[in-house]
Amino acid sequence: MLLGSQQPRFSLVPPARSSAGQEVIDLAASAGLFLDAHQQLVLNGALGERRDGRWAAVEVADIEPRQNGKGGTITARQLGGLYLFGEELQTYTAHRMDAVKVQFQKLRELIEASPDLSRRVGQFSQSGLELAACGNTMKSQNVSLKDLLPGFISADKGGVVRAAELQSQGYLYLRP
Repeated sequence: MLLGSQQPRFSLVPPARSSAGQEVIDLAASAGLFLDAHQQLVLNGALGERRDGRWAAVEVADIEPRQNGKGGTITARQLGGLYLFGEELQTYTAHRMDAVKVQFQKLRELIEASPDLSRRVGQFSQSGLELAACGNTMKSQNVSLKDLLPGFISADKGGVVRAAELQSQGYLYLRP
């Protein structure tokens, strides 16, 4: 298999005291997702932490051709948000709904294949974490709550409305 260069031609990463990247890489590996060197590089840079504990990068861009690993990087980051960082809101969007469904299915399969991660999904709602799917998208794609991981609810007004409501309460919207 040809991998090409694992180092980007252009990279701009803000200075950081440390990075939570390796923790996410290890979590992904424990779930059966083994990342390439360039994916690990992106996560280490994206998850750099400043001295005050906040993320060094407020936005992260990973520009790659199709089918070159962005999905794996995003899946690992989503796992980190759920299981390591306690992020109460994660929003994943793409220009095509079928891409969103594929990404969600990959995440779901990883979680369901890992007894430890699967067991912990049920604990999210008990700890106040909301797992919500866009009600409008669910209707248009014929997806029901039983098609999702246990603990999901439907954001009946729509995902965009729910995200706006949370932002008005002080939550931050991070674009993948």
